[in-house]
Amino acid sequence: ATGGDSLADGWTFAGESFSRQRERRRIGYVGPPGSMLTVSMSRLLKPDALADPLVQQLKGRSVIIAPNNIGTSDRHFSPYSRSLHGFSTEPMIGGEIHANAIETIMSGLYPRDLNHWIAWPALVAVLVAAVALFLRLHPVGGLGVGLGFSLLILVPAYALFQKDMLLSVAPFHLALAVAFLSTLALRLTGEERERAHLKSMFGQYVSDVVVDKLIAEGQRPNLSGEKLDVSVLFSDIRNFTTISEKLDAEEVVEMLNAYFTLTCEPILEQGGMVNKFIGDAVMAVFGSPVHYDDHARRALLAAQAMAREAKKFKTWMTDRFPDRGLPEFGIGIGVHSGPAVMGDIGSVKRREFTAIGDTVNAASRLEGVTKEIGCVVAASAASISAAGEGILTGRRQVVHVKGKSEPIEVFEVLFE
Repeated sequence: ATGGDSLADGWTFAGESFSRQRERRRIGYVGPPGSMLTVSMSRLLKPDALADPLVQQLKGRSVIIAPNNIGTSDRHFSPYSRSLHGFSTEPMIGGEIHANAIETIMSGLYPRDLNHWIAWPALVAVLVAAVALFLRLHPVGGLGVGLGFSLLILVPAYALFQKDMLLSVAPFHLALAVAFLSTLALRLTGEERERAHLKSMFGQYVSDVVVDKLIAEGQRPNLSGEKLDVSVLFSDIRNFTTISEKLDAEEVVEMLNAYFTLTCEPILEQGGMVNKFIGDAVMAVFGSPVHYDDHARRALLAAQAMAREAKKFKTWMTDRFPDRGLPEFGIGIGVHSGPAVMGDIGSVKRREFTAIGDTVNAASRLEGVTKEIGCVVAASAASISAAGEGILTGRRQVVHVKGKSEPIEVFEVLFE
């Protein structure tokens, strides 16, 4: 077509030299399959072919003759053949690929890589923005951001491709994937460390749900001490001294373990903290270390459930220790709501997260009041009022308790 010698050592096309030695060059495709002018051989062989407008467009062009029937195997994938929405997913015929190669040579418009001084800063900028969002958002949200960035980078890559410039998206996708997985691993290991720390502090006293809530909401108890509105529950076994005198030491431990296993479960179910065991007594706090606006209601619901469990425990005691002359099993529960100081209290060698203050003392005294007024659960008016509707109460009495100058209005809480 150019009049050159096919046996020469090299050729010059469009001002550029090409040697006989094989070398790789990029093809600047003008578009998807079908973008090149294609004329069927049957139209060229018609007697009036020169009058055909499509044939007339071949004038002055380089022409490639190649098979284009469906059965030919001379079909190949190109950058346009798949993956771009709106374009055919069929491969490109060999003749059209050769036509694109010739067009690239004649025009000199070879696809070239985007300048590294532009590509790498863009990669760093995208990565910094993505990592900042990964660390701030929930992992599911972070995954969405990563997918969004991965899709967004395709837009400038395609726009540059139309200008015969290549922006490789693989480094962006790989960097986003590594950044997401790294931040996820960092977050998980950090959460696991925090979970282990909280477990070591509260694992024996609160449910796993409470620990998960502490982590999920970012709540951390102030170990140095803080004043909070909480509800405190005290419970002990009636006539425990008499029972313990008629049982062996091993039997006493067995009984207490069985009893605490049953009665502590309602505390945990209501999000309370089993703060400590004092002989046959148990102290629980609601509203710390996790804050609940309805801590009073949770404490009273737990008290009602504990009373029901204690009633069932009577049968266990009768079956386990028959003919031992034990007094009838029963418990007393006192609940009071108000401010208390929560903190990590103790010596250098031994500390515990607990509550102290007038509210704690009042709850303990109310447990003792249950014997005087002849009920199982006694709650202060402060707890009943804070709990709202739905808590069944019985007798009401105003009592004076040790350690308080003002009398306390007490309600019997019904549980059946």
